[in-house]
Amino acid sequence: MSDIKNMVDRIVADGKLTDTEHKMFLSRVNADGKIDASEREQIDRLFSMVQAGDIQVV
Repeated sequence: MSDIKNMVDRIVADGKLTDTEHKMFLSRVNADGKIDASEREQIDRLFSMVQAGDIQVV
């Protein structure tokens, strides 16, 4: 999970989510076939920031 959190932290710091980062994020989240509470938290965090315009999808 910390790998996913670190990735989200980098995206947040950069303020941008690239297509490559998006694919990598989905791959890591789905790697074990389950989404646990920690992963859900990071998904929600990223999604909320994209919706709010705090992160630009490029």
